[in-house]
Amino acid sequence: MTFLVETFVSEYWMFSISSLSSRIDPRELYEKYDLGNDQELLPHTNRLRFLEKVAILTQLQTIEEQENQKWRLCRITEVEETKIFFRMIPMLMPFVICGIVSSVRTSFFLEQAMSITHRFRFLTFSFLIFFYASSMYISASIYALIAIIRRIFGMVKQKHIPIIGIGFGIMISIFCCIVVALVEQTRLTVAKGHGLINVPQSTIPMSIFWLIPQFVLLGAPQGILLSNMTHFLVNHVPNSMQSYLSKLTEAFLGVGFIASVLTVNVVGKISDERGGESWFRETLNKSQLDKYYYTLPTMSCANLFFYPLVASWFNYKEVHIPTEEQEVVDEERFQYHEE
Repeated sequence: MTFLVETFVSEYWMFSISSLSSRIDPRELYEKYDLGNDQELLPHTNRLRFLEKVAILTQLQTIEEQENQKWRLCRITEVEETKIFFRMIPMLMPFVICGIVSSVRTSFFLEQAMSITHRFRFLTFSFLIFFYASSMYISASIYALIAIIRRIFGMVKQKHIPIIGIGFGIMISIFCCIVVALVEQTRLTVAKGHGLINVPQSTIPMSIFWLIPQFVLLGAPQGILLSNMTHFLVNHVPNSMQSYLSKLTEAFLGVGFIASVLTVNVVGKISDERGGESWFRETLNKSQLDKYYYTLPTMSCANLFFYPLVASWFNYKEVHIPTEEQEVVDEERFQYHEE
């Protein structure tokens, strides 16, 4: 994260120079090619160009003096890393909705399991979590195998595989929400048929196997989303950024968990004002969770529409290894400032 702080500090310094031109000459952008054979150089891009001012070699000081001022001059690679960080924010926004969908696993799903007839409650929860975890692992493995086959036969480009995988995971989450809503409708129908709506401590005569599909379908997109985002970071993000951007992905999922509380509160108030009765009541049987579950596919569909837009906006990384031609370009930059 140091490059972010350096870029912003340098940006403030450059804006304080009144003689700075608003148009940036590419020859003025600073880069250093003698950092070792393992260095990773990023190409110049034409987006977010206002950040490039921190990579300008000015005529106020010599090149050596500017290089010694770490918080004044940034390499163009550091600027491009900052650009990638800002472009990653829209790419991670869909994970907030995915987090909202996933949050039902630790709240309403468990309440559903507790309301269904079973003898060993602890074993029941472990049984359902087993299907959830297995679905995560198996779905990620199956998609990875399909992606490898498609890449071998040239059906899909390497850089598009993670993007397609994330979109596919969002599509599965839509189907998952629909299945969850149908299962909850069935549970409420059985509860009404046995006169158990107003009996909060009673259990509904349904098999626990009714809940297996929703745990499987909820685990599948989680595995596909996380594994493909990991591959996306490996393929399109510099090595220096992969570790904390991976944590940032988990943070956006966590924001979705927090946002689910706000979503439930907003949906509850709207349903109370428009329908005269909130979908969330004091007991699970009196609530109308099936209607809430039908709002989740709507949000996920909007998420699926939004995701391709931000994916097309992202500039995919192309790693540069120093070449003689690039060294000539670098030399021209220095000669430009020496004139």
